[in-house]
Amino acid sequence: MKRTQRNIIETIEETLIIQQHGREERQLAEKELQQLEQDLKSHLVNIKGPNKQS
Repeated sequence: MKRTQRNIIETIEETLIIQQHGREERQLAEKELQQLEQDLKSHLVNIKGPNKQS
């Protein structure tokens, strides 16, 4: 019983660590996507700018 309980606790702890890592990776990916979106918008504005002035 003690061994089983210890295994369950270890499994739960490992799961929590994996969840935390996943959360951190998602946050990094979200920041990267936001930066890419901002870069794209900036490029689109630059492309539209000269056309309006012509």
